This record gives sequence, structure tokens and C-alpha cells, in this order.
Amino acid sequence: MNRVVNIFTFIALIIFFLMVMTVVFDLSVSQFHLKGMKFKQEVFTGIAILVFLLGLIRVQRRYQGIKDMNRYSKFHFSVPVSAKHRNYGFVICLIEGVF
Repeated sequence: MNRVVNIFTFIALIIFFLMVMTVVFDLSVSQFHLKGMKFKQEVFTGIAILVFLLGLIRVQRRYQGIKDMNRYSKFHFSVPVSAKHRNYGFVICLIEGVF
């Protein structure tokens, strides 16, 4: 998996989580109160869409890897890929896609 996509996903989730917790529990961040923030719906929807799009990139890259592994007979590997490892990759991809 691409490290950059993982880092952006993690950062977006942390920001989203902190903002939601601040609004739900009416916490103050320094001198700002996010409960009265304008355009809350649009900001949270935008961050949620960003996280969704990053998730789609992760799923697409995972499926591309599985597709490459299924066509591995066309490539030269120094170590053969076992069926157990290919099935493990498929299960992980399926779980991530469902999540």
C-alpha cells in the first residue's frame, strides 16, 4: 500500500475525529468554540468525502495488486507466490472493501 495515501488517510481521520468530538461535546479549542461554527454540515461532509475518496484509492490499489498476483505466471519472480498468500491478500482486500 502506498505510504502517502496511508498518511493522508490517517491525518484526515484524526482531523475529522477531533472536530466531531469538539462539536458533539461542546469543547473549546483555545478561544474558539466549534459548536457555533458556520458551515459545519459542509465542512464535515467535505472531510467525510475526502476520507471516502482516499479509501477508494486504497481499495483500487489493493485490487490492482491482487490482479497482478493472479497473473503472476506472466512475470518472473525469484520466490514463488503461494496460493495461501494470494488468498490471504484477497481476504484482506475484501475486509477493507467492506469496511
